[in-house]
Amino acid sequence: MLQPTSNEKPIQGAPRPLVAGAKGWRQMNVENAVNLNYMPYALPKCLVGRVVPEAYSRWLQRKAVALVKRDRGRGNKSATISGYKQAIHKAVIASAGCDAYTAKILIGPS
Repeated sequence: MLQPTSNEKPIQGAPRPLVAGAKGWRQMNVENAVNLNYMPYALPKCLVGRVVPEAYSRWLQRKAVALVKRDRGRGNKSATISGYKQAIHKAVIASAGCDAYTAKILIGPS
């Protein structure tokens, strides 16, 4: 992207969609995007009607990134976001919407 001179304003086009990455949110290159609505982790049955799929996907991404950051800081260099997403998603499905310790019904990702 060209840098504007001191007197020029940057040209504003249509905003590109944002995607979550390992270093935070970034703008997606729409020309290379295949399917912007692709969600590899379907909403678990226990959350249907309580959480929208997009919110679950964002929650899953945030939790996985936080755990990878924590574990890499503790020396686990092999921790991956996709590995944590799989593990968290399996745990949510296995929970059937109930807390593992108290057996209370969970509200949903926040």
